[in-house]
Amino acid sequence: MARYTRLFLVASVVYLLGGAAFGMLMAVDSQRSPLYRFIHIHFLFLGFMVMLCAGLVYELLPRIRGAQIRWPNLVPTHFYLANIGLVGKCLSFVLQRQIGSIPFAGFATLTVISLILFSLNLIASLPTSSGAQRDLSNQAVPNSRKEIRRAA
Repeated sequence: MARYTRLFLVASVVYLLGGAAFGMLMAVDSQRSPLYRFIHIHFLFLGFMVMLCAGLVYELLPRIRGAQIRWPNLVPTHFYLANIGLVGKCLSFVLQRQIGSIPFAGFATLTVISLILFSLNLIASLPTSSGAQRDLSNQAVPNSRKEIRRAA
């Protein structure tokens, strides 16, 4: 397993546990529940779900395609921007009254940029329809009823 694939998967588990912890804090401390809810939701969606999907895509898509991700150099950038953006966004949300909204907007922008990098890399790495047909043409495809019966 590639280094950043593993890091994405480990980070997703860390965010899952963090999201669960903030979910418990919501139940215990109803006064701060809105702050905890924000972190809980973002850790579970952007942290757990998106990072898990990214890790799986970066691991499985090259196996399915038979070729590496289109821009593998973007993977570390995606990883660091996503994590810095998410943690910074959550911290700056909690501290927004003291530090203002500019840091929150900056970290939110990093998160969006990381999602754009992932989306572009994913779309550029998908097989084209002609590539899929080309791959299938290398396999023996039965073209008569007799060949279909023999194959079954």
